[in-house]
Amino acid sequence: MNSTNSTLFPTDSYYDGYLTVGAQDFWITIVASALQLTILGYLMYTKTKNPQTRRKVYSATNTLLLLMIFINCMTIAFNALYVGATTESSMLAYLSLSYVGTLSSQCLIIIYSWKRGRPVFHAMIPSIEPYLPAFFVLFGLLQANQFAWTVMQFCASAFSFTEEWTNVVDGVTNALSVTVNVVMLLFDALVTIVYILYLRAMKSDLPDVAKLKVISRYGIASCFCMEVWLIGIVLFNYWFVTPTVSIFWFLVSLRIYDFGPIIYVFLQLAMKWSLQQEEVRGEKMKRERIETARIVSTRGTSVAMRTSVITMAEKPEKSRMSRIMSQ
Repeated sequence: MNSTNSTLFPTDSYYDGYLTVGAQDFWITIVASALQLTILGYLMYTKTKNPQTRRKVYSATNTLLLLMIFINCMTIAFNALYVGATTESSMLAYLSLSYVGTLSSQCLIIIYSWKRGRPVFHAMIPSIEPYLPAFFVLFGLLQANQFAWTVMQFCASAFSFTEEWTNVVDGVTNALSVTVNVVMLLFDALVTIVYILYLRAMKSDLPDVAKLKVISRYGIASCFCMEVWLIGIVLFNYWFVTPTVSIFWFLVSLRIYDFGPIIYVFLQLAMKWSLQQEEVRGEKMKRERIETARIVSTRGTSVAMRTSVITMAEKPEKSRMSRIMSQ
């Protein structure tokens, strides 16, 4: 949540609503994060029971999920500290740290989306893979510039810069903010298109294909969630400076801003659970195929043995008959 102080609000009712919703969102985030850590811990624990999947406990996707949960908690905590700050320097510090948390969440979500959807990308458009590391580096540099100019914007508001300089800072900051959001929306659109194409192309129910289908379905839902979150960020930042809507819609945009990462993480946990269920189903199918092959092999061996016995029994009879015929 990006804000500076109550004087930026057109009326006290906006600021009062902002404080009330902010306090509610803080406790909801803490409770939801504790629940997410519990679910993730359980899913990781179930992996340790199987020696073949034990090494997956420390996977990059699990690490990214943990970072998303903790950083979102830190972001909402810095927002709460900002609201209670009494000096401009402390307000600026807490606000800057909160903004670092928001940018970090965006960056982690981008990396997680790629990491989780990489098998689908590899199956559909493998030629794009070599270019993605460069994209992540450029996106990180773009975010770093956005952060620097946003902090400068906070400073301009807090320490009364000249109007000309303030206008320049506002213009650059807004342009960078729009650019970052557009880049994320385009990346989401690309990921969504790849997932949809994969779901339309693959008809097999084999375990590996079924897992990629799960990733694709949840990937589409995750991309939709992230796009709604980004739109909420843009609307909140715009209405915060220029409130042209009712308090209700202003607070709705604030809720979307605060709860976007939480909903996104819950979707990833649901996908993780579904993938583990697919692994169980795949192991069951594998055991059934092995058992079927064993039964077929056993039956084949039995038939071969019976055929051999009959053949051996027929040989003396044929020999006796040939002797009789020769007499």
